[in-house]
Formats: sequence, C-alpha cells, structure tokens
Amino acid sequence: MRKDAGFSLVAVLTAIVLLSVGLLAVSRASTQMLTMHSAVTSRSAALAVARTHMEAVRSQDPTALGSESAVTVNGEGEIDAYGAYTRTVVVDSISHNLKRIRIQVDWPRAAAPVELVTMAFFGTD
Repeated sequence: MRKDAGFSLVAVLTAIVLLSVGLLAVSRASTQMLTMHSAVTSRSAALAVARTHMEAVRSQDPTALGSESAVTVNGEGEIDAYGAYTRTVVVDSISHNLKRIRIQVDWPRAAAPVELVTMAFFGTD
C-alpha cells in the first residue's frame, strides 16, 4: 500500500480562495487609504488657503472690511480661473466697532468646506 503524499485538489482550491479573499481585502484597504490621503491633502491645502487669506484680511483696516464674492483660487490662494478651490469672505457688523470675518474655502468632492472665523475690533468712539 502506498502512502498518500502531497496536497489534494480540494486543499489547493481552498488555499487559492482564501488567498484571493485576503488579497482582495488588502487591495480594497489600500484604495481606501489612497482616497483618504487625497482628501486629507485637499483639506490641508484648503486650510492653508483660508489661513493665508485670513492673515491678509486681518492686516487691513477693519473699518474698510467688506464681504467678497466667491473667487476661484489655486493651492497658493492666488486667483486662478482653473483653480481647485473656491474662497468666500463674509464680513458681518456685530456692533458699531466689531466685525465678524468668516472665510470659507470649498473644493470639489469636499465633505464639508473649511471655515475660519475671527472678530475684528476697531476702537471706541
């Protein structure tokens, strides 16, 4: 009588199926990781655009501040008709010497836009 040596066809097929399922899971996880990385990169760039413009707005005379309509900008915050980001500035007068400045930066496929808010106080009368 001869001893059975090696693997059976069922064992080989089972191993192939398990390996395929594992590789599919790894592939899906890496795709999700790349998607998340892209979203984080876009959000970081949008935040940088908002911060840069907020500093520019804060350096202006608060009495002359006004809202700005939506403008398309690139990753450096420069106005660019083909830019990936849309920047909006809304200035609200809270009282006669206090204004709220809200800068919002949006981009395609954004879950939510980046928004920065600050107050500008300009002395007493």
